[in-house]
Amino acid sequence: IELGYDEERIIVTGNPRYDFFKLLNTEKSKKSLESNYNLDSTKKLILIARSIWQQNDEIWISKLIKFANKNNFEIAIKIHPRYKIRSQKLNKEKIKFIENSCKKFNFLITYDENFYNLLSASDIVILQSEGTTVEVDVSLANKPMLAIDFSSSGVDSLYSLNDVGASIKIKNYFDLEKNILDILNNKKYLQELEIGRKKISEMYNYKNDGNAANRIFEILTKQN
Repeated sequence: IELGYDEERIIVTGNPRYDFFKLLNTEKSKKSLESNYNLDSTKKLILIARSIWQQNDEIWISKLIKFANKNNFEIAIKIHPRYKIRSQKLNKEKIKFIENSCKKFNFLITYDENFYNLLSASDIVILQSEGTTVEVDVSLANKPMLAIDFSSSGVDSLYSLNDVGASIKIKNYFDLEKNILDILNNKKYLQELEIGRKKISEMYNYKNDGNAANRIFEILTKQN
């Protein structure tokens, strides 16, 4: 409306890309990862939703893989799709370091596994604090979030998730491990984080309830 569009010609439908996601079942998603990648479906899954590689990311991720195995968690790292076509040398170096450091440990690094399937199967999501639509996706999935900023860049989320309490901002690696244990084992912060996620969903996921395609179809086929 502020851009000058006629209010009478605006219909909010939601985004069809979320319809499939809303139909995903966590148990089925876990079973598919178990079948395809040998990730134990009975264990809690830590998902690292990668963005741009930062300095020393390969070091803390390697430490976290060992921490996850020690505490009987599964862990998956979703590589940003940009690295399929850009900065491939850097990406390969980072992954090689992780693989060499964690030869004896169980983990998944993937480019191509459907992100929403991973998200559905996850029990906690770790992401970088730069603004990203992934943060909104995680809110829609109703998963606990830890937003890391080890570089102390001070970059705030595009969607101001920390302002509404949808995620916990992590400034050092020690706090990362502590908060994972607090959430997964001790069930701390769950209620507060859920309230924050609901606020994000109200602001950015309006009508993304799994019925967007039906709404659009009804509008297109409506008899005037």
